[in-house]
Amino acid sequence: EEEEFSVLSSCLGLLPTFYQTEHPFISASCLDWPVPAFDIISQWCFEINGFTERHAEQGKALLIQESRWKLPHLLQLPENYNTIFQYYHRKTCSVCTKVPKDPAVCLVCGTFVCLKGLCCKQQSYCECVLHSQNCGAGTGIFLLINASVIIIIRGHRFCLWGSVYLDAHGEEDRDLRRGKPLYICKERYKVLEQQWISHTFDHINKRWGPHYNGL
Repeated sequence: EEEEFSVLSSCLGLLPTFYQTEHPFISASCLDWPVPAFDIISQWCFEINGFTERHAEQGKALLIQESRWKLPHLLQLPENYNTIFQYYHRKTCSVCTKVPKDPAVCLVCGTFVCLKGLCCKQQSYCECVLHSQNCGAGTGIFLLINASVIIIIRGHRFCLWGSVYLDAHGEEDRDLRRGKPLYICKERYKVLEQQWISHTFDHINKRWGPHYNGL
């Protein structure tokens, strides 16, 4: 990668000749342009113009770029909670190859994990805690399949966020005790996603507790 970057810098004229031959490459040297900025950018434009005159189609593809930057987003969930439950409640864990007693799904990347499963424990960390470190730098958002609720992991703490699936009366059915059909509440899910994007879990959610690496 370093060699590729140095070659590219050389082609763009960002490096003096002696850097290319006699001295080890230092990326900071690219900030000290050997010629005035206007001159080097004019040279780039001249070369691009010459290329497009010789290769019109390739030049058009090079110049016409519609860059669309999208905000990060959580997984797209199905309308009916039964779809999730039927798919995951007998699914085997990819780590221990067993059906988890308390299955969970990461809403950031979709990884299926064992909640509180000692079978997948590594270096005193249970799977959800370990995944939150690898996937979200210490922040994890998990949907508990057998409870329909979401837990948030932040460092050494966790909290129950609630559910984004509600029954026909707009009520949660935690632990699925009432057996009512549950449907996605897009407004709640949008709130959850916005808290994740804006890093406001710590400020908005107050009921935090230590997880002792046991999730």
